[in-house]
Amino acid sequence: MRSIVSGPRRVLAAVAAVLLLAVVAVGLVPTILVESRNPEPRPTEWGPLGAADVELLRAARRAGLWEGPAGEIAREVSRNPKIQALGMTLMVDHGQLDVAVRQSAAKLRVPLPDEPNESQQGWLAELRAAGSPEEFDQIFANRLRQAHGSVLVTIAQVRGGSRNAEVRDLASIANQAVLRHQNLLEKTGLVDFTTIAEPLAGTSFDTELRADARVFALVGLLVFAESALVVLLIAWLRRSRGKAAPPAVGSFAVNEMEGTRT
Repeated sequence: MRSIVSGPRRVLAAVAAVLLLAVVAVGLVPTILVESRNPEPRPTEWGPLGAADVELLRAARRAGLWEGPAGEIAREVSRNPKIQALGMTLMVDHGQLDVAVRQSAAKLRVPLPDEPNESQQGWLAELRAAGSPEEFDQIFANRLRQAHGSVLVTIAQVRGGSRNAEVRDLASIANQAVLRHQNLLEKTGLVDFTTIAEPLAGTSFDTELRADARVFALVGLLVFAESALVVLLIAWLRRSRGKAAPPAVGSFAVNEMEGTRT
């Protein structure tokens, strides 16, 4: 009797555990999806301020902290009139853009970085270490073209989806400056387009769908496991009852025979 009862108990415990995991997973799905896409926006006078809005402000600030100095180095090192002129354009445009960024950040109470990130500092070091004016021009044109291509994607996404009017206005200003710089860099004839990553066919929406699919696949797997354990439990119970029935019948027959003898 002990083995018959302990078996179903173990199965019941396993079913309960899997059911609990499934319930927790299902309950967490909405939270996982929402938080992974965008944390709760902070209300402001100009509309909700999301994480992508904050990152744009900081990215624009960091861009000015390295592209402005890069433009100054270009005016000192390069012998190419196009590169020298572009260096001046970077200094002027990023000086103006930086004022706009800091004003917007002050309104929205967003702290800004005071220095370029590690990659940007490395690019500045690479420019300063160029062995000749010609080598500098190549590094300058390609590093800056790659950087502008990357930030342009971020600006477009924020400008298209931000619910904050202040950030949308700043994104429009930044977009104009980045496009102008990108065009000027390409007109130098020094940009090696084989070093620039090709655009992906998938969109950010596709990426979200793939993330959602993984979450729902996990929940589906838990539900499937629960169903399989329930089926196993039913089969176990039927088997246990089948084994327990014959002794009862035999005992009854023995009793009948003993009653007949007496």
